[in-house]
Amino acid sequence: MTTVEQEAFKRIKSVLGEHFDNFAFVVLDEEGEVFYGFKNQIVGKALFVEASKEIEEETEFQTSYLWEDDDDSDSDEWLDTEN
Repeated sequence: MTTVEQEAFKRIKSVLGEHFDNFAFVVLDEEGEVFYGFKNQIVGKALFVEASKEIEEETEFQTSYLWEDDDDSDSDEWLDTEN
């Protein structure tokens, strides 16, 4: 992480600390390195676990309602207005 990125990281942590008792955040730098921060290690890790569960549940919900169109008929047939 560059010096500028480190300073931004510190500012983010400071601002979140001013407004929230507990928080966790993740950043990805230009080299693809992942960095995370939190106010309290135990609570921070718990927040990441909970967020991961919620993301997984949301993904499962969205996936369960997606379906493929099994109809092999011409999909543009309904656009034909000259019939």
